Amino acid sequence: MSRDEPTRRPRGDASGRGSSSGRRPEQGGKQASSSRSGQAATGRGRQGTGRERPAGAGRGEQPTARSGARQAPRSAASRPGTSRAATSRTAAGRPSTRRPGGRRPGRKPASTTFRLRILIMLIAVVFSFVGARAVQIQVFNGKETAAQAATKMTVARDVPAVRGTITGRDGQVMALTESTVNVIADPKAISTNGREAEAMSAKDRERAAVLPAEMAAIIAPRLGLDAAEVEAKLRRSDSRYQVLAKQVPSSTWVDLSASLSKYPGITRESNPRRIYPMGTVGSNVVGFMSEGKGVAGLERSQDPSLTGTPGREIFETSPMGKIPLGNQVLTPAVDGTDLQLTLDPDMQMMVEQRLAARVQEVSGNWGVAIVMDVETGELLSLANYPSFDPNDPGKAKPGDTGNRAVNAVYEPGSVQKVLTLASLLDAGLTTPDTEYRIDGTIDVGTHTVNDSFRHGPIDITTRGILVRSSNVGAITAARDMDSDTLRDYMLKFGLGTKTNLGLPGELGGTVPGANMPQFQADSMAFGYGVSVSAVQMAAAVAAVANGASTPSRRSSAPPAPTAP
Repeated sequence: MSRDEPTRRPRGDASGRGSSSGRRPEQGGKQASSSRSGQAATGRGRQGTGRERPAGAGRGEQPTARSGARQAPRSAASRPGTSRAATSRTAAGRPSTRRPGGRRPGRKPASTTFRLRILIMLIAVVFSFVGARAVQIQVFNGKETAAQAATKMTVARDVPAVRGTITGRDGQVMALTESTVNVIADPKAISTNGREAEAMSAKDRERAAVLPAEMAAIIAPRLGLDAAEVEAKLRRSDSRYQVLAKQVPSSTWVDLSASLSKYPGITRESNPRRIYPMGTVGSNVVGFMSEGKGVAGLERSQDPSLTGTPGREIFETSPMGKIPLGNQVLTPAVDGTDLQLTLDPDMQMMVEQRLAARVQEVSGNWGVAIVMDVETGELLSLANYPSFDPNDPGKAKPGDTGNRAVNAVYEPGSVQKVLTLASLLDAGLTTPDTEYRIDGTIDVGTHTVNDSFRHGPIDITTRGILVRSSNVGAITAARDMDSDTLRDYMLKFGLGTKTNLGLPGELGGTVPGANMPQFQADSMAFGYGVSVSAVQMAAAVAAVANGASTPSRRSSAPPAPTAP
């Protein structure tokens, strides 16, 4: 090869190197060709040396320029299969090296100090905003913000008063209050493990996920509940109030509270339970309660005085419960008034038993029996049949929970003859031995009234009329008195007027009005055309028995002056 001919070099060798003799290029055509400018510069450089690379030169060797230029280090671009030339020469023939990343020689990276300054400035701006907000909240809006926070932390609850006790005439307890509570759950507090949601850690979340199951396993057996149902209530994280059980005894709550001392979200609220130790004895008089209110008997009519006045408790709380040293305001409750009745529980029980037997004997629907002290008017017994157990009133029929002695009226019938003859005796219109000529029937208006026993024309005394319960005799004797005068006597005996015993639902009965026609007076004389309650009739007959003065029914509790 002559010196004037340019030397042929393999394609793809950016530095002008040839491959060793007989060596094939990389397979797949992956060798990149040098740029034209690179080839030209390299060719010129090699021509200037006046030397050719030996034919058998090893791969990767760099020829040395005659001018003494430094040997350039081999770069990744000079290897076979790359497309970038690692070395180029300037127009002056000096090599110029470019870094692999393409960064120009002499360009320095950004200063670390400068970056730190930028970061510090950003942090300062953020803290400036935070500080400004803190100043606004604590200085300018401090009172308003504190008030809002205090309102969210403050809880107010009623402090129930202890309900009054009901006792018999000798102090036997017929109704009392047992301290019981409702067990309340706060599912939202349980779902955050007793912490604020924003302050929960990963450990708190793990703990909160298993709390409902663990707590249900503790609560259910102690309260006699189903664990699955309890757990379902505890997982209602959108609620802050779930009633788990009502009227749980205080001793049970103490045990449960100790077992849950390490768990959040379980509290109690007072819900006392009314207990009736004597069961059915006097139940129609005493009555019963439901949802904290009296709904029958004296429990209902005397509810305001028995209940008392509830107090009020205001305190600060946190997700873990009441703050021990927080602000607390307590207004004490005023307990209810105790009631002592005139009933004798022992006598009441015996009368109830005799009454039940008699009603069943005659196949009656219901009955009442009254024992009254005729001198004082005190009711020693006021029995009803059928009755009920106030400890479980849900099993009773609605009509059996009232008191038929005061809220059921009827036509007194032959008992009324006692009042009719007493009125005639008091007015001086008859004597016990006055005789009356009567037949077996008598006309009253357009009707004919038969006597209580069959007979023809006979003579009968006032005493005989009462003994034989003669209808015709009572009508005949009463016709000696003006109808309005007879009516006035009935009113004085208490007919047509409530007795004000203090029992709910009492009815006053009815008496014909003034200027009544004669047939109404005739009907009233032997117990028809007038309605009374059993207590009214008992009080009226007691007036006859004690010397013709209506007994004053003693109070069992003020201000009801006639409670039994």
